[in-house]
Amino acid sequence: VPILVKSGVTNSIRALLNSPDNLIHQFCVESLCSLFQNEKVTEQLIEQEADQLIVTLAIHNQDKLIREWCAFALFHLTKNQICEPQAVQDSVLPCIIILCENTSELTKLFCAAAFACITLFKTADCSGAIPLLIKMLRLESGQNIKKYCASSLFNLADKNENCYLMLDYEALLPVVQLTQSDYIETKVLCAGIISRLSLHKQYYNRFAVGSVLKVL
Repeated sequence: VPILVKSGVTNSIRALLNSPDNLIHQFCVESLCSLFQNEKVTEQLIEQEADQLIVTLAIHNQDKLIREWCAFALFHLTKNQICEPQAVQDSVLPCIIILCENTSELTKLFCAAAFACITLFKTADCSGAIPLLIKMLRLESGQNIKKYCASSLFNLADKNENCYLMLDYEALLPVVQLTQSDYIETKVLCAGIISRLSLHKQYYNRFAVGSVLKVL
């Protein structure tokens, strides 16, 4: 594999992505996912801008399976902190936000997990994703998606400005409702978010709303 990467496999994949054939695109993104698993070559792959190939493909290809593979690749990149923080901020994070719209549940799951990694490691400013995270928390049915969104919001709630955004975008009710979840980890995360949001007295009227107060 190191020899393959050193010989310029990324350029070969880049050339193949010029094809209009989605099956070729799928094989390309699967190959990149496999290469990213090898720690010996990840640095070289990033130097060859392999991560940007994933981003470009994810943004411009609407095929369900390809977008799922791209989401998995982006999750792997964020989980293992392979990309430079600036690359995460400028391209990976915006791509993940785009992938979450009008896509499959599996893609959303990988994207939500990627958000959780980015917010945990503080590799980028995710405040712009707060409205999307709240929307997913409220509307998605998958419990793991909800858990990762709650984890992201908890990680973001360590800054006052992010708490204000959450409260302004009405995160309180869906978070409070999720404290009734059967999933212990999700319950704990949501309780932690509420604890951090409750530090801001100017928003106490939000806690007095009937539907929120009833659950609390």
